[in-house]
Amino acid sequence: LIDLAVKVAKLREKKGLSQNELAKQAHVTQQQVSRIEHGANCNVTTLLKVLKALNLKINVTRARAA
Repeated sequence: LIDLAVKVAKLREKKGLSQNELAKQAHVTQQQVSRIEHGANCNVTTLLKVLKALNLKINVTRARAA
């Protein structure tokens, strides 16, 4: 998640957005954006909203039980 956190922060900055501006576009709080950017635990729905606002897509794979 740390790699994703760094990507979110860098992409937000590249787009010239503050955390507050991104939060408004994603319909989440600035605190939630900050938590994502710091790699803290967050709600998957919140993460997906932020990623969508940044036009960033991720591939999710399911881990197989051993």
